[in-house]
Amino acid sequence: MLGIEGINQRLQAENEQLQQVEKTLRQSETNLLNLIESTQDAIWSIDSSYTLLTLNLAFKQLFLLAFEVESVPGMNAVKSLPAEQQPLWIDYYDRALGGDRFYTEHYYFLNDISIYLDISFNPIFSQNGQVTGVAVFSRDITNRQ
Repeated sequence: MLGIEGINQRLQAENEQLQQVEKTLRQSETNLLNLIESTQDAIWSIDSSYTLLTLNLAFKQLFLLAFEVESVPGMNAVKSLPAEQQPLWIDYYDRALGGDRFYTEHYYFLNDISIYLDISFNPIFSQNGQVTGVAVFSRDITNRQ
């Protein structure tokens, strides 16, 4: 049977271990954020309800330019689009939520500027193999057109 001193030592060791895990987790989160911010490509992810989970600055800027909407995590990625765009993006997201990985090209005419985008849709799988969301990467390929 452990005395109070033994219990305190065990709790202190567990607390130190939790602090180290938390520090490692924060560092990992910082590394991932730096990774998605290190590109000019727009990167975002959604869950199965089309809720924006992750997005980088390039996505925020593109979304604002294209749809005049400030994008933030937690907003609905479909409902924030113009009504005429919603069915297309629902189809794309649902296809990826069904497990399909695919690419598409889009042309937008924004503020007197033509923009061609190469967009890839990638299912996000849970540990048990269930699709839980979609990671999307969009690259400006205007100069290739």
